[in-house]
Amino acid sequence: MAKYPISKEFFPFNKFAPPMSPWFVKLAQIGMKNPPGFLWKDPELTVEQRSIPGYQGGEILLYILTPKELPEPAPCLVNIHGGGFVLEGAFSHYRIAMTYAKEARCKVIFVRYRLAPKHPFPTPQEDCYAAICWAYDHADELGIDREKIGVAGDSAGGTLTVTSCMMARDRGAAVRPLFQLLVYPWLDGGNESESYRRFTDTPMWNSTLSRKVGPMMNPNPDALPLCYRSPVEADSHADLPPAYVEVAEFDCLHDDGVLYARLLRDSGVDAELHETKGTMHGFDTVVNAPTSQRMIAQRCEYMRRKFQGAEKPKVAFVCVHNSCRSQIAEALGKHLAADVFHSYSAGTETKPQINQDAVRLMKQHYGIDMEKTQHSKLLTDIPPVDVVVTMGCNVHCPNLPCSERQDWGLEDPTGKPDEAFVETIRQIEEKILALKEQLQ
Repeated sequence: MAKYPISKEFFPFNKFAPPMSPWFVKLAQIGMKNPPGFLWKDPELTVEQRSIPGYQGGEILLYILTPKELPEPAPCLVNIHGGGFVLEGAFSHYRIAMTYAKEARCKVIFVRYRLAPKHPFPTPQEDCYAAICWAYDHADELGIDREKIGVAGDSAGGTLTVTSCMMARDRGAAVRPLFQLLVYPWLDGGNESESYRRFTDTPMWNSTLSRKVGPMMNPNPDALPLCYRSPVEADSHADLPPAYVEVAEFDCLHDDGVLYARLLRDSGVDAELHETKGTMHGFDTVVNAPTSQRMIAQRCEYMRRKFQGAEKPKVAFVCVHNSCRSQIAEALGKHLAADVFHSYSAGTETKPQINQDAVRLMKQHYGIDMEKTQHSKLLTDIPPVDVVVTMGCNVHCPNLPCSERQDWGLEDPTGKPDEAFVETIRQIEEKILALKEQLQ
């Protein structure tokens, strides 16, 4: 474990990995059976325990955390803890849930779904789906605004957050979550990613431990549709809620979150990707570590924004043919500033394909394949926008109203050597970052 440059702020958990053997899981489930006493002692919160029906007649415990003097009907976060599908919520899960309630100004429903190996797949998935449906169905009684129900989860809880949203979509449920907030989520059951192969011995969690718990949580894979076992392998990621996705640097699940964010964006779903540095899986177990505090605050800011209906501004990058500079700007806007603004590109005319030199160099320098995620569009093909950025080709946009216009004065690199393209890409990156700071 010492070979990974993980920040010392996470001591002692930066030196620890649970054995996850059957005997350890059994003892841990006994030791973690009861929630911490401090849950009921926060003077800023009221806490109510409820028991609701779960999968196949089972019972689920919920803890409903409500900030005092919170106006009702209030926003609600259904919070699903991690633990490899076999462990109850840790003390840190409760601490963070309490912070979410107070800082995001919402009710938090903390879900104690049933655990493997006694209750393997699909029980955890179905229990958590039952919880979001229950919150929606009992919104009036609970003082919840049923149009403002978000779902959040870390690690295995991230899986269950995504599957709950997918089940709501696939089953035509009345509840359609406002967002999905995912912290180092476990989403790829294929177990073939680079991070899965690389991080076999990282602290807190690693691919060796994933292989150990696999038979406990999923002994009969064919009993559950693939998309609910491995959400990145779903046939479609369209019509899912907007997502906040946070990943840890030294984590076998790092690539799960990166891939899921890309799949959502490719399907037209807004997804913010936040990559933390010097971190391992479960880093926020040390709740008071500076990085943990910063990321928890960032999650709360995202939730407040969603609950308050504060939409990010929409930015259109425009040039004549929408084949080169504006396409690069759209791609880099999505890559570098998706947490601040939505990026679109369009032109007064279109080309049958994006400039192939731009495609090649963006793939080479950023790993972005614009041909998979973008295409040439007319001004009439994009939604109303707040900011219009012309790339420097004297394009006038009488049919594209906006509140602000900029012209970046960039020369067209088409037909020029790679050096000219690289310089244009560099300038666009600088301007994207400056625009991000301006709009932030």
